[in-house]
Amino acid sequence: MSKMNEQGCHKVKKLALTILGLGVVTGLAMAYGVDKVTKKIFVNEDWPDGNWTEGDWIVDDWEY
Repeated sequence: MSKMNEQGCHKVKKLALTILGLGVVTGLAMAYGVDKVTKKIFVNEDWPDGNWTEGDWIVDDWEY
């Protein structure tokens, strides 16, 4: 490989690692922020006890 091609390859790898690193940092910051906001909003919420895995609770409160 020529010296010019090696330098270009090195620059591309460096740029790719920089973009990947920024993406990881941004994702972690967003996850932390969303976690903090949801904990602040839903702190001490009184959720009803029940089985939330089935869809029956959706239509319980609907009047037809």
